Amino acid sequence: MTAENGSGEDLIQRVLGGANPQLERLAAEGVLPLPQEQVVGLQVRLAMRGESDGEVVTIARESLAELNLSYLVEHVRQDAEPDTLSFFLRPETNPALVEAAIQRRGVSAAALTSAAPTLDERAQEVLLLRQDLITENPEILESLATNERLSSYSRRLISEYNRHLLAPEPEAPPEELSIEELPEGELTEEEKEEVAEAIAEVLTAVEPEGDYDEKTGLSEGQVRMLPLPVRIKLIRGAGRTLRGILIKDSNPLIAVGVIKGSAFSEGEAEMVASNRNVCPEVLIEIASRRDFVGKYKIAKALVKNPRAPVATAVKLLPRLSVRDLSTLRNDRNVSEAVRQMAVRFHIARSR
Repeated sequence: MTAENGSGEDLIQRVLGGANPQLERLAAEGVLPLPQEQVVGLQVRLAMRGESDGEVVTIARESLAELNLSYLVEHVRQDAEPDTLSFFLRPETNPALVEAAIQRRGVSAAALTSAAPTLDERAQEVLLLRQDLITENPEILESLATNERLSSYSRRLISEYNRHLLAPEPEAPPEELSIEELPEGELTEEEKEEVAEAIAEVLTAVEPEGDYDEKTGLSEGQVRMLPLPVRIKLIRGAGRTLRGILIKDSNPLIAVGVIKGSAFSEGEAEMVASNRNVCPEVLIEIASRRDFVGKYKIAKALVKNPRAPVATAVKLLPRLSVRDLSTLRNDRNVSEAVRQMAVRFHIARSR
């Protein structure tokens, strides 16, 4: 017989209140009329108490150790609260429970950081697959590096993460204007006149070459010959063809400015993501946009683009399917570091 939700919560609060030693003992033994997952959660909270509650702590820990391991692993994988996940990361915990706790989305970065120095070799590998948390909390990696039982495999992977996953992205060369300062809205009459004069001069002096933009009458080669301030102004109100020309500009200020424009679409992002003629800053900008990398084809194209910085490509690897990871491991167009990481993710996901 189990308690109803309301009375169950009341019973839990009475136990945690500490006013009834006999009730605490029953809770530690796991014999209260509560659903099993609540009983386990309550036992964990009692097991984590301080030395002043030594007897209750001991009973709770011994009772937890006697529970069916398969049930506990499944509980940790599906229902366990963050406090329970932290508890099962202790060094004396069964390795299967430790690995299950590491893999849960609900486990905190602080708990993993605390547990990292004591993990065995298998748990180290499982932790190193939590790229999402490691990227946001590099202290996990720093803590793992202090593990006296650190395997050679983990040591190599930590080194690769530090070089590629956590390496700072390349910065755009300094310019008089930053991306954030690019003007928006319609061109003023004075700006339109400046642009028209520059276009007329280029049309006279430079032979057409490459793609052609009907609106300006300029070819790709002629656009490249326009002064920087004029190319910046052309971003505003640029049509799809002109955006396609400007995004291949050698100056990151121009190329990234195109992406930041409201008219730049997912379809354009997909084409640009696989383009090997754009500067790396463009690919970094696309990868930073959740609305873009949330599309599988865009994420896949970025990973496979050899122009994408290694750190950018590696961060997107977990998004790829097992099939694409398998293909990527043999793709000689991407860097060795990306291929190696693809192999590791493929092995982990195929288990």
